[in-house]
Amino acid sequence: MVQYVAAAASVASAITQYRAAQATQLQYQAKAKQEILKGRIAAVQAKEDGIKALENTIEQMAYNTAFAGFGNTDPFSGSKLGVGTKMASKGIEEYNLAQTNARIAKNMGEYQAAIDRSAGKTAKTLGYAQAVATLGTGIYQYKQLS
Repeated sequence: MVQYVAAAASVASAITQYRAAQATQLQYQAKAKQEILKGRIAAVQAKEDGIKALENTIEQMAYNTAFAGFGNTDPFSGSKLGVGTKMASKGIEEYNLAQTNARIAKNMGEYQAAIDRSAGKTAKTLGYAQAVATLGTGIYQYKQLS
C-alpha cells in the first residue's frame, strides 16, 4: 500500500512540475511581448522628440527671419542666411538622431524579447526534465518498496 502512495505522490509531483514549467514559459512569453511593446513606445517617443526638434528649428528660423526683416535687413542673404542654414542643419541633425534612437529602442525591445523567449524555452525544458526525474525517482522508490 505504501508503494502506491509513493507512486501517486511522485506522479502528482511530476505533473505539478510539468505545469509549473508551462506556466513559467508563459510568463516569459508575456514578458517578451511587454519588452517589444516597451521598445515600440520608446521608439514613438524618440520620433516625437525628433518632430519637436524640427518644430523648434522652424520656429527659430521664423524668428530669425522676422528679426532680420524688422531690422531692415534682407533675411534671405548674408549672415542671416548663414544663421538660418546652420539652424536648419542642426534641427535636421537632431531629427536624424531621434530617428536613430527610435530604431535602437525598437531593436533593443526585440532583442530583450528574444532573450525572454529563450529563457522561457529553457525553463520549460528544465521543468520537463525535473518532472521526468521525479517520475524516475518514484519508479525507483516503488520498486524498492515492492
